[in-house]
Amino acid sequence: MIANLYRNTDMDFAHKIVTLKCEDSFLSVSIDLKCPDLDMPYEAFVRLWVEDTVSRVLIDCVSIECIEPEKPKPVQILPIIQPQPQPQQIKEVIEEVIREKTPKKINNSKEINVLMVENSLCTRAIKEALALKSHVGKIVIISRYTPDNITIPGITIYNTSMDGPTMAKHVEINNINVIHCHNFPDEQALTAIQLRKKYDISVIHDSHELGYLKPYSRNYDLVKKEEEIANKQSDGRVYVSYPMLYYYMGKYDVDINKSIVLHSMPSTLQLPKKFEPRLNDKYLWGVYEGGMGGYRDSTDDFSAIAKRGAKIDVYPTFSAKPSKLYNIKKKLPYAELIQRMAKYDFGIIPDVPVGVKERTSTFSNCTNKLWDYIASGLPVLCNYGLQKSHRDIVESNYIGGEISNGWNRETLEAWRKNVALVKHKFVMENHIHKLVELYKICIEGVK
Repeated sequence: MIANLYRNTDMDFAHKIVTLKCEDSFLSVSIDLKCPDLDMPYEAFVRLWVEDTVSRVLIDCVSIECIEPEKPKPVQILPIIQPQPQPQQIKEVIEEVIREKTPKKINNSKEINVLMVENSLCTRAIKEALALKSHVGKIVIISRYTPDNITIPGITIYNTSMDGPTMAKHVEINNINVIHCHNFPDEQALTAIQLRKKYDISVIHDSHELGYLKPYSRNYDLVKKEEEIANKQSDGRVYVSYPMLYYYMGKYDVDINKSIVLHSMPSTLQLPKKFEPRLNDKYLWGVYEGGMGGYRDSTDDFSAIAKRGAKIDVYPTFSAKPSKLYNIKKKLPYAELIQRMAKYDFGIIPDVPVGVKERTSTFSNCTNKLWDYIASGLPVLCNYGLQKSHRDIVESNYIGGEISNGWNRETLEAWRKNVALVKHKFVMENHIHKLVELYKICIEGVK
């Protein structure tokens, strides 16, 4: 497959021509492709478009080059393969780690002492800390806000400011050599980077989302600059999905050797030993956990599910407005929520049907709720939208489908059986070795 990318100089800067041709004339398509009006490298956008539109399964990243129309220069795209009928036969490089059945043996490094920093302590950071604590010497967490007064056995959590003097105090008291900063916002990574001038520490930046595209970003230019510094100047980077890693590789040329992808899978320590029994109701019951309202307007997707005769219960992170489309349930502790959700027939991941920036901020996300549904044994119904990560994982493992497609009780039950076969792979402990190795590499770099 050859991809010739031509720039039409008579058109808008963000308005170019993409021509896809095959040497044996098997496929010849010329498309006038507009890049969304946002700060994304055009090549990165085309890469995502090609993956989404031409093929869902590529052997490796697509290599794309912009050239002028008068001097067309073909750029080779790696061969496309077709999905095989069984998940274990699909050889997608970007999902290689996901399909590992057992954790790799790692050498515990008790000399690593970690200071985790986050504005509001979230589920992802807790999942990482739980899986990490047996592999390092010490973990200390500082956060301005800790929801529900969460405690983690063996880990000290402080509700405090995250300014330079506070971080420095904890670095000194706890002999810290790694500061692991979670976004959003990215400003705490900048504070940690400044501390490197005085302390022998490595700074790890953990990107949960593209924060500067959020509608509530306090100052676009400032937030954008913080993101750039955090990604370029941190010693190591952790991303929530492969599309996010590819995005930052294209935008900031981050060091791939010091960057990893770590999905927000639950820790085995968070999973209940016993799940609630199925509802076995005459209706199909779906469940949604997470934020409601604002830019998360899920009305269309909930309506589509309701039209199939299914019922929906919502467990909101924060308050939710009443609706005829769903029943609002009280917020539950994480382990209890995983236990409760097992009684439902499917989990729901809606799209974010608002402005271009808000929707595009989700294209690289791989949400907590996806892994939480799997942990509960649920098949997943998604409106993929731009969320390529969800589609890759759900469809390559045959554990769900799209909300708008045909599904019924029989298909949900078939997907549920597949979830039972693969869910043991999707726990943080099976992948935490990557984070430990990143710490080691970065610490050696400091020395």
